[in-house]
Amino acid sequence: MEEKPVKKRNNRKKWLLGTGIGIVVLILIFPFALDFYLQRKLPDVVNSKTPYHLKAQGF
Repeated sequence: MEEKPVKKRNNRKKWLLGTGIGIVVLILIFPFALDFYLQRKLPDVVNSKTPYHLKAQGF
């Protein structure tokens, strides 16, 4: 029986496609994650580390 050689280009193409999709997903999620952090976590950090009291309201 003859074994067919594995195509290395196909694997590279899948890897690049997966990496590209991952980067696009991260870029799309980043604004929502940043908004969540700024509304929920940042006021607590500012209030605990400084003498100022910060209150954030959503839109």
